[in-house]
Amino acid sequence: MEQLKDFWLRFLAFKKWQKVLVYFIVITLIGSVFSFFTNDTKPSKSMVTYSDARLDPYKDRPELDRPTPTTWYDSDLVQWSENPNLAYTSIEVSSSQCGYGGCLGIIIQTLNGCSNTLYAEIELLDGNNVNVGYSNDLIGRVSPGKKAKLIFHLNDSEIMQAKNWNVTKISCY
Repeated sequence: MEQLKDFWLRFLAFKKWQKVLVYFIVITLIGSVFSFFTNDTKPSKSMVTYSDARLDPYKDRPELDRPTPTTWYDSDLVQWSENPNLAYTSIEVSSSQCGYGGCLGIIIQTLNGCSNTLYAEIELLDGNNVNVGYSNDLIGRVSPGKKAKLIFHLNDSEIMQAKNWNVTKISCY
């Protein structure tokens, strides 16, 4: 008992940082002993997270039913009739992206990608469906399954005359 009292008095004489160090060592030892005795010895399946969108949540998970995709492109797109490997939709383009005049835009998604260039054309139609203008845009390489935004710049005269527009060409080169 005298030894315990002597140990306690020496501990009380320690400086603050020495006491903190002793507390840390004691807590670490208690945690290690507790962990040793409570550790489950059965093999467990590792925790898998799918925070990266490129990971397949169905891989190595046979208990999950993989959904059958109905199409390869996003649901808001329409397949281009002249090339089943391309799908597109029109988008609103902000005036800050237009510069002068005005502009129209489309998003194009590719199944197999475009190794060099993705190109598109539109025609501008007046109220009687008469062609009153044309515009085009292109962008460089597009990877398989990815989307690209193409913006068609219009001058003031085209903006005043056009009541409608159509995509007339989408090509991969």
